[in-house]
This record gives sequence, C-alpha cells and structure tokens, in this order.
Amino acid sequence: MSIIADGFSSNKSCQTLSLQPTNFLKALISKNNMNDRIYDIIDKTLAGRTLRNFPLSRLTSFRIGGSADLIAFPTTENEACAVIKILLEHGIRFMPIGAGSNLLFSDEGFRGVILSLAKFQDMEIINNNKHEIAIRAAAGVSLPKIVRKFGQFSALGISKLWGIPGQIGGSIACNAGAFNFNLSNLICEIELLDAKCKKIVSKIRDLDYGYRNMKLPPNAIVTSALLKGKKGDMKEIRLELDLAKTKRRTSQPRGVASAGCIFKNPSPENPAGAIIERLGFKGTRIGSAEVSEKHANFIVNLGKAKAQEVINLIDLIRQKALDREGINLELEIRIVES
Repeated sequence: MSIIADGFSSNKSCQTLSLQPTNFLKALISKNNMNDRIYDIIDKTLAGRTLRNFPLSRLTSFRIGGSADLIAFPTTENEACAVIKILLEHGIRFMPIGAGSNLLFSDEGFRGVILSLAKFQDMEIINNNKHEIAIRAAAGVSLPKIVRKFGQFSALGISKLWGIPGQIGGSIACNAGAFNFNLSNLICEIELLDAKCKKIVSKIRDLDYGYRNMKLPPNAIVTSALLKGKKGDMKEIRLELDLAKTKRRTSQPRGVASAGCIFKNPSPENPAGAIIERLGFKGTRIGSAEVSEKHANFIVNLGKAKAQEVINLIDLIRQKALDREGINLELEIRIVES
C-alpha cells in the first residue's frame, strides 16, 4: 500500500520511507523556484519596493486575509507597466488594489502578486475660477484628502463623501458614494492602463456607470482621474459637511474593522440595512464576525474574524432575504479567492 505524507511517497509494506518526490511535488517546486526568480526580478525593477508572504489583513480595512506571495509598490505608470509585462510574460496571476477598503481576501491569502497603487500620490489643480475647481488625482490619493482639497475651494456635494476611506482608483472602479451623491458626479475623465499596458483616456460621458458600478474596459487599471466640482457658498458647504459627519457618526460603527456596506441597496426606499434589520440579523455573530448592532449592512471584525466566518454570515443573510422577502441582495464588497 502506498501513502502520501508531506508530498513524498512511502511504501508502508517495506517499512521504509522513500524520499523520492512525487511528480506533483516536483512540478510545484519547479514552479515555486521559477516564481521566486521572477519575484527577484520584480524586486530589482522596483528598487526593493516589494514584500513577500505579507499578510493581507494588514492591507485591508477588514483586517482579514492570509498572505500574498508578493506585494509590489510601483510609483509610476512606467514601473507598473514593467511589472505587469513581466507577470503577463510568465503567466503569473496579479491583482491591483488601492486602500483595500471594500475587499475580503481569503484566509488562504492570494497566490500571485498584489499590485498596490498606494504610492501613486500626485495631485494638482488643473483649473480654478469663480465657478468651478478641477483637480487631477493619481490612483493612490485618498478620498478623504480629495474631499478636503475640494472643500478648501467651496465645491458643492463632495462633502457627502466624507468618511469613505478608499483611494481614488478603487473608488472610481466601484463608483463610490453616499447620501445620493456618487463619485461619477465629479469625474470628467479617467486615465487607464489596459490589459496590454496601453494608456487610455476615457471621458465620463463615454462610460457606462450607475449605482456602485463603473464599467471599465476588461482588466483595465485606473491610474488617475480628472475631477471637477461646482463652487458654492462656504456656509452651505460647511453645513453639508457637518450633516454628513453627524449622519455617518451616528449611524455607522466606529472603532472596529469592517469593509463598509456589505450589500448594495436594492432601492433608495428599501436599503439593504433596513432589510437585514427586519430579518432580525443585528448582533448575529459567527465566530468573530458580527452583523453590526449600529448598522445592519455592516459586518464587523471583532478581532480575529476569518474570511469564511464573514462569508457564512453573508450567505445566511442572502438566503433569508430571498426566502422571506424575495430579494436577491447583491454584494457591494468584493470577495477575492486564493
């Protein structure tokens, strides 16, 4: 009888251990060695701005997720393209991320390369007159920073985005928003890298977008955006900001890890939080993952939550919403498998 233990074959009837690697293990070792060599090349390309076997829980607002094989931090489009071309040439899986504020990574981590755009930090004022302010922001600029900058110039509406923790690249990809105001209200154009690292400039009028959705070209990466806001009265802006802060502080959980709203709202009149609350899920806990007592559309990490615990809660809520109310709740967060 032959058994497999730790990837090696042994013949129990002879009471001896064979140290001959299986074909599977040989292939795995060969692939891992090749990937290590590729990761060395990427590390040199980025002058050491990479991390190996780094826990994704430290890169996401949910504070959940196993380790990624490699995390790369390009600072320019040219660097990002150089890394992407290496990965494509060798068939290595990769995924661009921003602040990781709406991502749930697997407990097993991510087999491949995470391409962080956090170091894309350029921001400049393109136009500033008495009627409007236009700003170009790179993908890694945080949404709170953009809100503050527009606020300095009395831009209307954007104060409603106060408190959303993402970066502009990821926020565009999901058309982030709050209180009936979406990022698409500000976007004039988006600069992208397509799947072959060709630069594309897309006008917002040419894109298909809607509630929590921005249909970009397949596998495209947002590198920057031109945003424009209309100016208003500073007193009105301050009132708008105070209202947004008060509403967010009183209605959403604070001081705990989360990915924001888990589900999209089926409609403004019937938001996901109200549905989940009606179904009696507030305070429901699986392991260290809990449906927030403050806002039922938030699942919070009480300290050591696992991705699978969050997924089990999501499945439970979705099934009950479908059974009881005939509503198919659509995810707002993105679940990333290993």
